[in-house]
Formats: sequence, structure tokens, C-alpha cells
Amino acid sequence: MLPLSLGLIFLFSLPHEAKAENPVSQENKKIESIYHIEPWTDGGIIALGVGITIFAYADSENLIHVTCPCNPSDVNSFDRAVIGNKNDGLEHISDLTAAAASVFPAVLDYFDVGLSKEFAEDMTVYAEVISVNNALVTIAKYEIQRPLPRTYDGDPNLVQSPGGYRSFYSGHTSLTFAALSAAAMTRSLRHEGEWWPWVLTGVVGTSVAYERVEAGRHFYTDVLVGAAIGTTLGILIPKWHHDQKFKDQTIGFMPIAGGAAALWRFNF
Repeated sequence: MLPLSLGLIFLFSLPHEAKAENPVSQENKKIESIYHIEPWTDGGIIALGVGITIFAYADSENLIHVTCPCNPSDVNSFDRAVIGNKNDGLEHISDLTAAAASVFPAVLDYFDVGLSKEFAEDMTVYAEVISVNNALVTIAKYEIQRPLPRTYDGDPNLVQSPGGYRSFYSGHTSLTFAALSAAAMTRSLRHEGEWWPWVLTGVVGTSVAYERVEAGRHFYTDVLVGAAIGTTLGILIPKWHHDQKFKDQTIGFMPIAGGAAALWRFNF
């Protein structure tokens, strides 16, 4: 039986009544472009994010330093209770759910706008959300090098492995929230008043966070930070591209004592 979160993603991936026509045939509906894309700039950001992630993981042996065995009493009282969790089943479910969540925005958008210029714009913004999110996760993991709960618990497969020191913050959680928040933003900007994508984001994202904690792969603070950053990126990056499209933001500079300050104004 599929877990609830996977079932919800599958359910909402299916075309709704309003999308019953062939998604590639757009004669009966108007497709609205909602994002401004600058191919060189956006492509460069995506490439940089991907490059940071690939480089760090490829050089894990040199970048991450083994520091355990570790004393669980060194962990703050809020997180300490997670040490000892080890649920391999939920770990695998979280892998599948995060993977499904990362594909869901493309499937949903295809049924909405088909293979169109707008689909390419939407997917560029989505790719930028994911690449920036992954880069920030990677930088945090490799800079902080926090041992996993299982590493604190003495898991022999993790104590001497670089993978045992990438707890902060949760990549699965941030990826799920970033992907689904970006999809929800796209739907909200194109179809005003839609609420179900945000409910789906909260339910599925929270389920992944719970699964990572129960699996002993992350502490509570890891998943809380992952959820916050993923959601923030999933909202702000699409909002930035949308405001650029409709000129609802301004960027400027003003003199201050000893230099200048950059100002960014946008409307929510």
C-alpha cells in the first residue's frame, strides 16, 4: 500500500476535470506567461548550483573530516531524543517521496500548459529553485559537518564515512518543500485562488521530515531548517521572476554614510 504522501502526489498528478482535454492541444484555453526569463543569467545560476553540488559530493573524502565516536550528551536536549532512531523502511519511503515530489511540478505543469513556451519558462524557474536549494544545502552540510543521529549512535557504516557527517540541514526535506512550494506558486500565479497545492506541500513535506527523523537520518532542527529554507526559495524565486515579468519590483541604490545601500522593493 502506497504511503499517504506518495498517494497524494500521484492523485494530484492526474489531470483534473478542467484539464480533461489533451494537454498538448490548447485551442480551448488561453495559456498565460507568468515568468520573465533571462536565458544566460538563469542558465548560469542553474549551472553554478549544479556545479557546487556535484563538486562537493565528488570530493567528499577530502572535504569532510571524520570526528566520531561522539558523545550524545553533546547534542542539545531538543534533538537528543532522536539518537537511537533507526527505521530503514521510512528511510526508503522518504527517498521515494522526495523523488516523486521533485518530478511532480513538471507533470502538473504539463497537464496545465502542455509542451509550450510557457512550460519551458516554468521549468526554467523550477530548475533554478532546485539548483539554488541543492547548492545551499550542500554548502551547509560541508561547512557544518554535523554527525547524523545514527552516527552519534555508533552506526559502523557511518562513523568512518563522509556520509555520516551531513546531518545539517535535511536535503530531502528542503528539496520536497522547495519543489512543491515552487509548483504551488506557479499554480497560484496562473490560477488565482487555488489552495490545494499549498495543502499538498504541507502534508507531503511534513511527512518527509517525519520520516527522516524516524529513520535516524536527521535531527528535529535539521528538518525544521530544511523546511523553512526550501519553502522560502520555492516562494521567492518564482515571485522574483513573476515580478520581473510585470515590473512589480525595483532595484536601486542610495548613498549612506561611508558608501551605498542596495534597495529591493517587491509587492506581495
